[in-house]
Amino acid sequence: MYAVLEAAKLFPGNEMLEILTDSKYVIKSLIGNLRVNEDKGYIGIANKELLQLTVAALRNRQGITSFQWVKGHQGNQMNEEADLLAGLGSDKNYPTQLNLEVNVNGGTSEAKLQALNQATVYRGIREARLATAKHRREATKSIIKTIQAHMSDSNGEAPNEAQIWRATKHKDFSRQMRYFLWMAIHYAYKIRKYWTLMIGGEYADRGLCRHCNNAIEDMPHILTQCQTPGQAEVWEMAKELWIKKGHEWRQPWIGDILACRTRMIKNDMGETQHGDMRFWRILVAESAYLIWKLRCARVIQDGNNPITQVEVRNKWRKAMNERLDLDRKMTHKRHGKRAIKTGIVLETWKEVLKNEHELPKDWIDSSGVLVGSDQHTHRENG
Repeated sequence: MYAVLEAAKLFPGNEMLEILTDSKYVIKSLIGNLRVNEDKGYIGIANKELLQLTVAALRNRQGITSFQWVKGHQGNQMNEEADLLAGLGSDKNYPTQLNLEVNVNGGTSEAKLQALNQATVYRGIREARLATAKHRREATKSIIKTIQAHMSDSNGEAPNEAQIWRATKHKDFSRQMRYFLWMAIHYAYKIRKYWTLMIGGEYADRGLCRHCNNAIEDMPHILTQCQTPGQAEVWEMAKELWIKKGHEWRQPWIGDILACRTRMIKNDMGETQHGDMRFWRILVAESAYLIWKLRCARVIQDGNNPITQVEVRNKWRKAMNERLDLDRKMTHKRHGKRAIKTGIVLETWKEVLKNEHELPKDWIDSSGVLVGSDQHTHRENG
């Protein structure tokens, strides 16, 4: 089939093109069953993408194309040479990249309703779903590799795939957070290619960021690159808290965000700092999830109108303080085995609380305990 496609592309003019082939399947697909296949939208047809491209290339020709079947392995010189070339191609260590670019303006038609029955429609739906699932699997493999590369760079060691998936289910993450991480790694949210490739047409621009010169709006762009108020402000406030913890800040990449549970943090003595590790995954996950929610609210509800920087900061403080309150409540013995030890909570939020020097050593049951920087709050209120 590919040889026919190449021939049609090599001779697009009005010259006569005669194609000799020992494949009855090619002739039957391009001539005998062409109208039936088109009426059914090529549902259930093997190699339909290549077949549709070949039909489009033949229709783009100005001249007449004829087909002649020849019996294979019977001494026909051209047929023998074609078989020799095919054999040489199959012996290659690496496959040849095929050029499948074709002007499809003269291509195939859409499926005709009168040519479809219930079984064909169901098969078409299944094929579409399988194609979507295949795209998502490929995207998931790509993001897994990205996570491993980023974590290897920032952590010195890359987690394996099983560790990445287990990390999304960690008890320190809420149900909504687990769902967000799982969906992001699976590339299952309706962003980027969902609009530009799967939907297309007049909706293709929904996969682009209007505030960043129509940059592709994928998850890395949303969480780490977008210039709309939200992303930069959230990470700047996260940076302030992390520095208060006594650590050097580096802007998280998409891999650092989605696998924040696997980040190892040690002191100068090489000892694991469990409280700081826990705070890191809470800080990064809460910040990223807030950026995502701000983006969705802006695009879906607010007509792409961004909120102010002050609103962003207030929402981030609220999210972090609600997470602190949840930790405090989870230390109560009524939660039984699910309760968090008081010492873990104290170590997690150590050095990131307002007026911490004025709080009692065990501040779990104290009122007015908040996360944040006093200096930043005075600056805004002033």
